[in-house]
Amino acid sequence: MAAELLRLHAARMGAAVHVSSSGLDALPGMPMLPAMNKAWHHRGHGAFDHVSRGFDPIEARAAELTLVFEAAQRSRIVNELPSLVGRVYTVREATRLIGSPRWNPAWSGSSSVMTRLHRLRGYVEPADDDTPDPARMRRSACQRLLVELERSAELIGNALFTR
Repeated sequence: MAAELLRLHAARMGAAVHVSSSGLDALPGMPMLPAMNKAWHHRGHGAFDHVSRGFDPIEARAAELTLVFEAAQRSRIVNELPSLVGRVYTVREATRLIGSPRWNPAWSGSSSVMTRLHRLRGYVEPADDDTPDPARMRRSACQRLLVELERSAELIGNALFTR
């Protein structure tokens, strides 16, 4: 859902970007979780035929940014692919850094966005950056998570796609 929200935000901004979704522990070919699907439609989003895909290290190496839900997932990726340390963030971490008073809006859309984001890690107070697993949530919790992801997609999208 986070990838789809970023994709939608990029389209609204007229940004030609490639956004993909995969999971470290995903079972390929699985549809969206029923509670998240209901939350998606409840929030007024249109049809979205999500099918899960497994994580692809080659795709991650080519990506400008990789977003995950949990710090442990970020650690797994960086342990396997150390060169990605400055390009892998939890959704909450990226949102927190971009939303911090230390983020300069003039950085948005520049070629240095990822460098700036990585440098902020040392200056912005760490937090619990794990997003709860929607597989263990009821629809009402999924709706709250979706609202959070919508906000995150807007902040992250503005930082990445602003011209």
